[in-house]
Amino acid sequence: MNTITINASTARWLAVNSQLLNCDVSESTGNDDIYRIIDRLGYVQIDTLTVVERAHHHTLWNRQPGYRNEVLENLLSCERNVFEYWAHAMSYVPMQDYRFYMPRMRSFFDPIGKWEKERLEKYGYLMQPVLEQLRIDGPLTSSDVKSNVEAHPGGSSWNPNPCKAALELLLLRGDVMVTERRNFQRVYDLTERVLPAGIDTRFPSDDELGRFLVKRALMAHGVVRERDISLHIDAAHNSLISKCLRQMVENNEVCMVQLEENSKIKMYVEPWVLTAASDNCEMKKTVHLLSPFDNMLFSRDRIKQLFDFDYRL
Repeated sequence: MNTITINASTARWLAVNSQLLNCDVSESTGNDDIYRIIDRLGYVQIDTLTVVERAHHHTLWNRQPGYRNEVLENLLSCERNVFEYWAHAMSYVPMQDYRFYMPRMRSFFDPIGKWEKERLEKYGYLMQPVLEQLRIDGPLTSSDVKSNVEAHPGGSSWNPNPCKAALELLLLRGDVMVTERRNFQRVYDLTERVLPAGIDTRFPSDDELGRFLVKRALMAHGVVRERDISLHIDAAHNSLISKCLRQMVENNEVCMVQLEENSKIKMYVEPWVLTAASDNCEMKKTVHLLSPFDNMLFSRDRIKQLFDFDYRL
């Protein structure tokens, strides 16, 4: 397994170019054009707060200045090309990737993490009644559930927080999906009524999942460290990613590279991308104002190593 040496300028070009921040912008701003951006990035992180604009809209606008906010809602609620789920954080994810999030959904049936265990112990008893109400009355918002269901087995009134928590657990477990947003409030429905016909729901093997995660990280970021792959999409154990990455390197599907300026930094890149970088490594003189949630900044440590820029809030 040979390690290829590249300089920092090449690594930076790979990182910026893969994030669609160093390319010519198409004048077309339709649903398909914005979907292609989300597909290239792997996901767009959802921002629940807004001052000037929510970060997910800002992320897409940075790649396509003609972007309109309603396009993302159309992709979610009308075309069903994206769905909401946990990637690096809660995000808009390409619907075609649904099956590769199923292992994470299954893990919520028997959670091992502290947060998941605590939430399940505290709100798990509400999940079945909320699910049944959705089955009968859905689609519903969390406030709809609160107003329609009067009491839980303990006899006291429900308040909106437990209802919302139960819906979020059902979402993470894959029982429900977000069918649309109304004034940015989630509207939930049963997965069977939201998931489009024809979407592949075969449970992936470990090898399929690992390869998917490696390829997704490389497509989105061009050049990555091993730990960046786990950070990009949190859907598998590190050991599984390590195993698949080694196999892909041995099969020459992925190259290991080191920085000329610091040989201790080992990174990975697809061979064809490295060839493209050698042919044209020009950086455009374009300025982008990136929000803290932008995909380019998913790993502050990686940004510091590649750009010598310590981005901290």
